[in-house]
Amino acid sequence: MRPFFALLALAFCPLIHGEAPPLQQWIDEAIQAGGGIVTVPEGTHVLDQGLILNKAKKLALRGVNKERCILKLRPQPAPSQPTHLITLTGGCETLEIANLTLDGALENKSQVAELILVDGMAAPSDAPFKDITLRDCLLQNFSGSGVLFHRTEGGVIERCSFRDGGTQAIGFWNFSKGCIARGNRITRVSKAFDLLNSSTCLIEGNEVGECEIGVSILNEHPASDKERHILRNNGFSNSFLFVQPGGGTPQPLTEANDGLIPFPKN
Repeated sequence: MRPFFALLALAFCPLIHGEAPPLQQWIDEAIQAGGGIVTVPEGTHVLDQGLILNKAKKLALRGVNKERCILKLRPQPAPSQPTHLITLTGGCETLEIANLTLDGALENKSQVAELILVDGMAAPSDAPFKDITLRDCLLQNFSGSGVLFHRTEGGVIERCSFRDGGTQAIGFWNFSKGCIARGNRITRVSKAFDLLNSSTCLIEGNEVGECEIGVSILNEHPASDKERHILRNNGFSNSFLFVQPGGGTPQPLTEANDGLIPFPKN
C-alpha cells in the first residue's frame, strides 16, 4: 500500500483541545489520491456525523493505539434512520480499519445501530466490495451490529473485541462470500455470528461468552454443500448453533468447537 505522507503529517499535528480531527477530509483526500494511510491520533474523537468511505481503494484507517484512539458520534436529535459510525459504500477494495476503539454509546441513552456497515446492497453490481479487513479493534455499545458486511468477498475480521451489543457482533449477509472471522472475543451480545444468505465463510479460533446464540445460519434460497460454512476451534460459553429452517440451508462443517449447543427442535 502506497503511504499518503501528506495525510500522515496532518494526523500527527497537535489538535485543539476538544476538537475532533478532520478525519473525513483526510479520508476523502486519500481516496482522491488513489489510496494511502489515514492515521487517527490519540484521543476521544466525538464526530458530528459518521465517517463515509466511498469508493475507497488501497486505503487504511489506523489508530496509533487501540485503547487511546476512540471514535464516537455526537448525540443526535432522534434520528429517523439508523445511524452508523463508519459506512463503506460505492464499492471498496483492499481496505483496512485497525487499532481503534469504536464506541456507539450516545449521551441520550440511545446507541449507534451499526458501528461498521459495508453497504454492498446499495452499491451498483459492478462496484464490488473485496478484501475488507478489520483487525485489532474494540467495538462496544451498539444496538444492531458491531460489523455488518453486505455483498462482500473476502472480508476478514480478526483479533477484535466486541462487547455490550444488540442484535449481533458480526454479520456476513446477502451474497457475502469467503469471509473470515478469526481470533475475536465477543461478550454480552445476543448473537455472536449471523450468517444470512452468505456462503463459504470461516469462523475460527474465536472466544464467545454471554451470547445466547453463538452462530445463526440461514439461506433463504437453496444452497449447496459446497457453499456451507466452516466453524473450527471456537470456544463458546454454552451458546446455541441455530441453523434456521426454510430455504435450503446446509449444515456447517464443525470441528473442535467447545460449548456450541445445537438449538433444540420444536
